[in-house]
Amino acid sequence: MKKISLIMALIILLSALFSVPANAMDNDYLNETIDGFTFHYRIIDNKYVEIVDTSGRDTRGRGVNFIPEKLGGYPVTIIGYHAFAFPSDVLIELDDESTFDLVIPDTVTCIREYAFSGNIFLGTVKIPSSVTYIGEGAFQECVSLRKINIPESVNRIEPTTFISCAKLKKITLHDGIKKIGNAAFLGCKSLTKFTVPSELNKLGDRAFYHCKSLKSMDFNDTDTILGYQSLGYYNTRGGWDDGYYGDTTTIRDETTKKYGNFKIICNDTFGYTNLKEYAQKNGFKYLVSSSSESTDLGACESGDTRTLYIDRERLTDYKTSNPKIIKLTKKGKLTALKKGTATVKVTLPSGKRYKGTIEVTNDPVLKQKVTKGKKATYKMAKTVFVKHGKTVSVKVFGKAKSIKNQYTSTSKAQIVSKKNDNIIKIKGKTRGTSTVKVKVNGVKTLSLKVKVI
Repeated sequence: MKKISLIMALIILLSALFSVPANAMDNDYLNETIDGFTFHYRIIDNKYVEIVDTSGRDTRGRGVNFIPEKLGGYPVTIIGYHAFAFPSDVLIELDDESTFDLVIPDTVTCIREYAFSGNIFLGTVKIPSSVTYIGEGAFQECVSLRKINIPESVNRIEPTTFISCAKLKKITLHDGIKKIGNAAFLGCKSLTKFTVPSELNKLGDRAFYHCKSLKSMDFNDTDTILGYQSLGYYNTRGGWDDGYYGDTTTIRDETTKKYGNFKIICNDTFGYTNLKEYAQKNGFKYLVSSSSESTDLGACESGDTRTLYIDRERLTDYKTSNPKIIKLTKKGKLTALKKGTATVKVTLPSGKRYKGTIEVTNDPVLKQKVTKGKKATYKMAKTVFVKHGKTVSVKVFGKAKSIKNQYTSTSKAQIVSKKNDNIIKIKGKTRGTSTVKVKVNGVKTLSLKVKVI
C-alpha cells in the first residue's frame, strides 16, 4: 500500500509539472509582486492580461504608483474595475510630495469603470493613444489629480468620469469628442478653462455642475445640445443631490443670478438658439463671437460689463453710434449705461471690419431699502421719508462698477455716500420737502423727492 501511495503521489507531482499552467486559464486570478507591490490579474484567451486588483504601500503610505507592461509574460491590456481604487475610509494627510505621476503603458487599450476611483495619490495621468475606452467613474474623486489629456483614440467621456476631482485645473480633449456624459466633471471646483470640442453634439446633464471656477465656455463651431443644468451652480436638487452635498451644504440659488457672470460664447451664424435660450433661462451671459459682417450682439442690462470677441479676437479699434448707451474700451470691454440700442463698429487685428447691434433692456433705477424683521428688501420709490438728523438708504440698480455717481444735494437733504457706492445714504438736515438728483453711469439723471420730518 505504501508503494502504491508513493507512485500515486509521484504521478500527481508530474502532472502538476507538465500540465497546462494555471495562469493560462480564464477567470483564475493570479498574483505577481514587483518592487514590493502585488498585482492581482487574470489572463484572457491566453493572449492578454486584465489587472483586477492591486495591493501594497510604499514608505509614504501611497498605493501602487506604476503599471507594468506585462504580467505572467502577457501584455497588460485592461485596467479592471476598481483595480487601482483607494478605500474612501482611509484618512491620510496629503501634501505635494504625496502625489505621483502615473504613466499608463501603450499596451493598455481599456480602462474599465471606477478603475482609479478615489485614488487620492494621482497627480497627473498620461494616457496613451492605444486606449480606446475609459469607463464610467474611472477617475472619480481623485482629489489630487491636477491635469489630464484624453487621446484622440477616445471619442466620448462617460458619465461621472471626473466627478469631484477638486484640484483638476486642466483637461485637454481633442475635437473628435462627440459626447460628454452626465456629471462627467461635476464638482471640479478648480477647473478654470475648458475648450469645447468642435464635434461635440451633447453635453450631459450636470456635466459641469458646481464647477465654480469655470467662468465661460466657447461653443463656436459646434452644434451642441446642453443637458439639464449642464452648466451652473444651483439650489434646485433631485435624486442623489442630498447625499452628495449633505443637508448643511449651502448652494447658490439660481433665482438670485449669482452665477450670471458665466459666459456662453457662440457664433451667431450657426443659429444655435438652444444655447441662447439656455443662457437666458439660467441668467448667464450670452456672448456672440461672429464671423459675419453684421450681427446681433445680443441684449444686456444696465450696469452689465463684458468683453466682446469677434472671430475670437479681442477688439483693437471701435466706434459706437451712441456712447451714452454703450461704453466700449479699446480692449473690447463693453459697459451698458442706460436703456437703448447702439451699433458698434470694430476693426480686428487682421484688418477685418464688423458691426454689431447691442440692446440695453433697462434704465438704472432707485429703490428704497425696506426692513421687515431681519430681512431687507428694496422697492421702487419716487418719494422717501427721513427723520431730521437721521439717514435713509436708497440703492441704485443698474449702476456700472467703474463709473462714479454724481450727486446734487439740497439744503434740506444731503447725500453722504461715496460717489462710487451703489448704496446712497440721504441725511435729513432741515424739515421740509426737497429733491435730490443722482446722475448714474454718467448719462442718466434720477430724481428723488425727500421729505424730512
